[in-house]
Amino acid sequence: MWVDADATGEAGWVYNGDGTWTATAVNNTGVTINSLVSVGDTVKVSIMLLERTAGNVKPRVMGTVGSVQYTVPGPYTEIITDTLNFTKCGIVGFSGFTGTVRIRAFKVL
Repeated sequence: MWVDADATGEAGWVYNGDGTWTATAVNNTGVTINSLVSVGDTVKVSIMLLERTAGNVKPRVMGTVGSVQYTVPGPYTEIITDTLNFTKCGIVGFSGFTGTVRIRAFKVL
């Protein structure tokens, strides 16, 4: 699913209307894709980091955050398993993340 199909930006995130999200100085907030993820499901979260001036961004399946801090513009993908049954996935910014991203997530069958 594409992020703009059914997504919510938390504090500090703005949807740009073109499939991208921009954050300004966010710490531990992100964009959540409302999905049909259940405990034990594996999700492929893809991030296109378009620009960044501060901080880092990581993919997440709610309750489980990806292991890599992305700071250099480019495409990234992580496979994450939902361990807490929060039914949502997306991205989260850390350390004052300021930048623009495009994300999508797919349930791995």
